[in-house]
Amino acid sequence: MTGLPLPRFAAFRADEVNLRTGPGQRYPIDWVYHRRGLPVKIEREFDVWRLVEDSDGQKGWVHQATLVGTRTFVIPGLPPRVMPSRRASPPPRRLT
Repeated sequence: MTGLPLPRFAAFRADEVNLRTGPGQRYPIDWVYHRRGLPVKIEREFDVWRLVEDSDGQKGWVHQATLVGTRTFVIPGLPPRVMPSRRASPPPRRLT
């Protein structure tokens, strides 16, 4: 236990985080998140495991090493856009 106040906010450190049904690797994985920086609320601590809740209300346990203490945010709406490269592609060639 860290002794830090609960609840508190954190974010996922890794690109892949397993959300488990209980505090330990013997518990099954309920969700796999693929979003570094996703904000979560830490509600409880058990040894190196944290009970977290995401912005949709989904709760589960994650290892403390997969969290960072930075607060982040999500803007609901459309998914992120892929921006085109700044390098212009060469014009098409004409066959003569």
